[in-house]
This record gives sequence, C-alpha cells and structure tokens, in this order.
Amino acid sequence: MKGVSDVQYEGIDNLEAVAGADRYNRFLVETALRARPGAVSLLDFGAGLGILSASWAASGLEVCSVE
Repeated sequence: MKGVSDVQYEGIDNLEAVAGADRYNRFLVETALRARPGAVSLLDFGAGLGILSASWAASGLEVCSVE
C-alpha cells in the first residue's frame, strides 16, 4: 500500500493551463463575490496553484486555501 509520500502528483500541466485561463478565472472570482456580498472570508477548497485565492485576497477577503 502506498503512503502519501510515495504518490507523485502528475496534474501540474492541468493546473498551469487553468492558471492561464484569465477570463474563466475572472468569471469564477466575480461570481463568488456576487454570491456572498459582504463576506469577509472564503475557503478555496482545491486551490491548486492559488490563482483564485490570490484574486480573492486582493479583493479584501481573508482566504484559506486547501489543496
């Protein structure tokens, strides 16, 4: 049975491709902000490279990123 340290992550190409999808990422950020006006914090579960987390933090939210 493999332990966590024995598993290599192979999805970096996918994460990098999504990181470059500027319009899509902007849409996700703006949709989340509109959904919860007045929110002060956000949990970014499955944060990947943190592209969305960085945008939400720049908008003033306290962000907790989990990958």
